[in-house]
Amino acid sequence: MRFLIFAVVFLFLSFMSNSITGVYEMLGYYNLCNYSNKADGEIIFSQKKRNTGSKTTVYDIRYMYFLGKYPNYGSKIKNDLFTNDVDFIVKSYPVGKKITVFYDSRYKGCSIVQNSKIDFSVMVDVFVIVFSSVFLALCAAWACGGSE
Repeated sequence: MRFLIFAVVFLFLSFMSNSITGVYEMLGYYNLCNYSNKADGEIIFSQKKRNTGSKTTVYDIRYMYFLGKYPNYGSKIKNDLFTNDVDFIVKSYPVGKKITVFYDSRYKGCSIVQNSKIDFSVMVDVFVIVFSSVFLALCAAWACGGSE
């Protein structure tokens, strides 16, 4: 009986891993777009601005990339810099900086610039898998060693 309870807990933790990743990807517009294509691009606008009607400051970064001879424009930046410091983010994307743009060939408006080579959702999955495995091993050892 204990083993069944722990199996359910393990499945729940696996579900949580997928849920956390799904929420993160939704915030990163991954549910709408398939960013499987790459193109060379360049930052064409980079500054901080004040949000209309609030006291917060946000970054406004825009880029251009070419598909064939036609220019395309975007402004989605995946912030994997592990900071919300707007000045630092703007300095990380100066005008003229050469970038790699990931885009969806099906939808013209689906493009994004990713600063890091390590995807945060992958790190979350690895952490949850390791934690779940250790938790399951401890629970199994406790269930097998204990008596009801």
